[in-house]
Amino acid sequence: AFSILGIDDPINGQMTILLPLRFSPVFSLCFSVFRCDLLKRERSTERRHRETQRGTGYVWHGAFLIGAMMRNLWQDVRYAVRMLIAKPAFSLIAISALALGIGANTAIFSVVNAVLLRPLPYAEPERLVTVWETSAKGGGGSIVSPANYLDWREQSRSFEELGAYTENFYNIADHAEPPERVAGATASPGLFQALGAQAALGRTFTAEEGQPHGENVVLLSDGLWRRRFNADPHIAGKSINISGDNHTIIGVMRPGLIFSQRNYELFTPLRFDHEQTLNRRSMYLTVIGRLRREVTFEQAQAEMSAMVRASPSSIRTTTPAAAPAWFRCIE
Repeated sequence: AFSILGIDDPINGQMTILLPLRFSPVFSLCFSVFRCDLLKRERSTERRHRETQRGTGYVWHGAFLIGAMMRNLWQDVRYAVRMLIAKPAFSLIAISALALGIGANTAIFSVVNAVLLRPLPYAEPERLVTVWETSAKGGGGSIVSPANYLDWREQSRSFEELGAYTENFYNIADHAEPPERVAGATASPGLFQALGAQAALGRTFTAEEGQPHGENVVLLSDGLWRRRFNADPHIAGKSINISGDNHTIIGVMRPGLIFSQRNYELFTPLRFDHEQTLNRRSMYLTVIGRLRREVTFEQAQAEMSAMVRASPSSIRTTTPAAAPAWFRCIE
């Protein structure tokens, strides 16, 4: 005798199987399990189908929204262009105000980013300070007279080095390029030691080159070296005419050299004649120092204040005071 089992296969249709009657209970159990598996497969297939339809619907809905947004944007642009053409005077004023606003914000951010946000590109920048002088009445600024700078450099024990510089402008003339006027700095040899700034090519100033009758030498910035001299690797030792005098190029500074808000293109040695070493009224130097490792900022401040109080009466009218925000201050 045979028993007939029928199983609905949702994929391949109904299946009919003949099997001996005595095996019917066992096979019935097996086919029950098999039927459950088929039902699970059926539900899974339907669920995947629904999810596919739902995903396709999301894609079409997203494409519709993007298309609508682009149409609205295009309509707005066309309307704005028509309004600008219809009122040219108003358009010119609005565009000029917008351009000035964007330019001013860009310039301010560039200065803030370079001066405040970006760390100084020197070793142990927390030891860098700048010193300036103010009068006993509270006036003054961020500059120092030559005589006071020389006194501080000779008498202070809180600094590894005190350097100074003043801004200058130079006219460069050579046969390879047209004459060019660039911003630069007249810097003491100690400035680069104080900053810990080294030359990428050649060297920086020596103490002898900072003397009144020192040799005419010049340091180039990385930007000027690349722009005007085509990054000549053998530039050191060559001569160029700067403001009417021949100067020997002794080195090229590393990129990223910053100690002022202005980008300086070249550097010449800072020198003082005898009259300048006695000058306490003409203030034009910016002074930057590097604290000794064992000296704290407060100790340096105390020493500078005590040194001024103990100085001759000719310089008691000045005292070390606040410095630019991008270096720590001796107040």
